[in-house]
Amino acid sequence: MFLHTSQNETYFSIGEFVKLCRTTRATLYHYERQGLLSPFVNQQNGYRFYKLYDYYIFMYVAHLTRIGFSLHEIRQYISDKRLETYLRSLEISRVRLAEQQEQLRLRNERTQRGFRVLNRSLAQPINLPQITYREEEHFLRMPFNGNLNGKDCICCQAKLRQYAAKQNIDIQGHFLGCYSDELPSRQPPTFSYILMKMNERCDCEYHFSRPAGVCISMYYKGPFTPEGDAAYGVMEDYIKKHRFAALSGLFVEDVVGPFISADPSEYIAEMSVLIQ
Repeated sequence: MFLHTSQNETYFSIGEFVKLCRTTRATLYHYERQGLLSPFVNQQNGYRFYKLYDYYIFMYVAHLTRIGFSLHEIRQYISDKRLETYLRSLEISRVRLAEQQEQLRLRNERTQRGFRVLNRSLAQPINLPQITYREEEHFLRMPFNGNLNGKDCICCQAKLRQYAAKQNIDIQGHFLGCYSDELPSRQPPTFSYILMKMNERCDCEYHFSRPAGVCISMYYKGPFTPEGDAAYGVMEDYIKKHRFAALSGLFVEDVVGPFISADPSEYIAEMSVLIQ
């Protein structure tokens, strides 16, 4: 297995070194470009040979990589091998890993929340108003009086998302809604605001809350119009029949839209109104 070049040094061919380190040639080339490994290169044929020292360096690089060091940090440490440098790098790695764990926790929480919301929505009856109780909900809202399928709607959404990112506000990625000051009727409402739901209260210039309370809610399926127009009438008839007094205008939430399904017949939206 070994290629002996002198009485005191033992060299490995690149094939032998790959097997010994359980790695790939691409990784060895990358580490060499990063200045972490310095194999002997035969200038006539380009063959590379690795010393025992290269093996120990590779194992140490692999260890530091597993505990979160960047290759830049590893190169800094290997260049001076001071305890101070190692401890400082460990602290940087510890903080970075804690941040990554928090990001993974948030991703998992958002994924689970989206899964629950979508499955709950898909299980609801269509075009059947129901009396429900909703906890307090918080939104970012942007004034709006344009076309929901137009450029102005997209600009409102983009502005809200940029604002949320800048303020580090956690919004529910699946949620896009709109709000009308009008009550349900057979005429399509004029929507006053574009909404994005926040996961917790965050007082800011675009903050809007819906208080906890009893709602009339209904899911409808299909393109936003004209099927949506008929759904508005169903809500209006139900509210009038039971003589409910509305405490809010009309909320409409896009539950299943074009980003989830390419088939407009599968789109699902929920409309709701707070009542006394």
